[in-house]
Amino acid sequence: MATTPTASSEPQLTLPSLPQQQSSWTDDLPVCNISGVGYETNKAYRRDGYRTQQHSQEDYSFHFELDKDLCLYGVFDGHDSCRAAHFAHQRMPAELSFGQLTRRGGSDESVREALQQAFLAVEKGFFEMIDESLAQRAMLLSEIPEGLTEFEANRDHPAAMQQLAQLDQAISGGTTAVIVVVHQNRLYVANVGDSRALLCKTDENGILKVLQLTTDHTLTNEDELLRLQQLGMDVTPLRQGEKLAGQEVTRCLGNYRLKAGYREDERLRACCAEPALAEPDMVSVQLDESCRFLLLLSRGLYRALEEVRDEPQVNKEVAQLVVEEFAKSTTLEGVAQTVVNRVARDHQDCFINSGNTRCQRCEDMTLLVRNFSYPLRPAAGGGGGGAASVAAESATSTTSGTVAGRSTTNSSSTNSSEPVTNPYSFSLDADQRIKPYVSFDAYRENLARAREQGQFTDDTWWKRLLNM
Repeated sequence: MATTPTASSEPQLTLPSLPQQQSSWTDDLPVCNISGVGYETNKAYRRDGYRTQQHSQEDYSFHFELDKDLCLYGVFDGHDSCRAAHFAHQRMPAELSFGQLTRRGGSDESVREALQQAFLAVEKGFFEMIDESLAQRAMLLSEIPEGLTEFEANRDHPAAMQQLAQLDQAISGGTTAVIVVVHQNRLYVANVGDSRALLCKTDENGILKVLQLTTDHTLTNEDELLRLQQLGMDVTPLRQGEKLAGQEVTRCLGNYRLKAGYREDERLRACCAEPALAEPDMVSVQLDESCRFLLLLSRGLYRALEEVRDEPQVNKEVAQLVVEEFAKSTTLEGVAQTVVNRVARDHQDCFINSGNTRCQRCEDMTLLVRNFSYPLRPAAGGGGGGAASVAAESATSTTSGTVAGRSTTNSSSTNSSEPVTNPYSFSLDADQRIKPYVSFDAYRENLARAREQGQFTDDTWWKRLLNM
């Protein structure tokens, strides 16, 4: 959140404000009841167990059921402020909730087009929101002579430099975005940045497979580095650990410094165009009976697992944690929140117990679980399966894993084509009460026999206790 100058003699700037707790039109959208979200705020740890939040929460999410056969999900992971993530989480549903997805019959092509246009429209809207601050910033920059060092500028133009610092804060920030549409038994995924979508499905042996449907747009992605190189940038320092204007993502919504303002960064001036893109990667998958559940997660969650376990197949690890909670939790909110809590606790414990400095602080964590057919205790989450099979080539990423030892009926040998049953369901009597599952027949027989033999009288204390 932007602050105003502390000196009372300086002019006050009007900066855009985005309250964390604010009602929104999206509050009236129906929430999808076969999905749930868990989250945890960023923390820095001390060895004595004390934790402090470092900044306002920058993760946002939504899970809506727009129509009987149309659901919309999203996770946003902001950086440098919560501004862009908050804006995108409010604006994206508006770009997709008023018939855009079902236009022209909701064909594959029209849904993809709607998703791409939504990403570009949200980015445009965000820059329009901060346009006044950008204009004020441009005027201040024009008043400061070129060629001055930062020290000289602060010495000779302190008021202007103070206002520039405030405006830089007001325009800062960008966000990743992963958006999922479930429409007519088909799954559509669009993403920028490094938040992930994982589809968990069983193979012919009932073993759960994990497919990453999103592309990580980061500086470890060789395709993204090649794109930056083709723009004229020297990518060797990036391969050696240098960041892109302080960021690891190469695609995002917002982030003025990687978009229109990239020429202000000496290292980015060599680029012939904006180095960061708002154009999403997209993939679509036909849902069938093998599709069990979908996970959307921000980087903070899987990064914490990587730091704690040094686990290269972190997608499989997340899926395994979710499967374990399906057997214990009674709601999808409970599944998601318990997994996030467990990861956060393990991350802190790793630092406290071993002093692992990689685990000294954690980012915001978000996990969204959308169930298709996995049994949830005590009742299975709803369907959504189709008839066609899902080919492995449908995923844009080859990241996958197998969750061994557990399938849709808690048996790794169960065939995925068999109907899903709930191992925790109970039989009800005529009064809708759970039928007794412990037999007292033997006790009653022994009691009757003792009464006949005179071993159970009115003076017996347990008779009075039981009021027999």
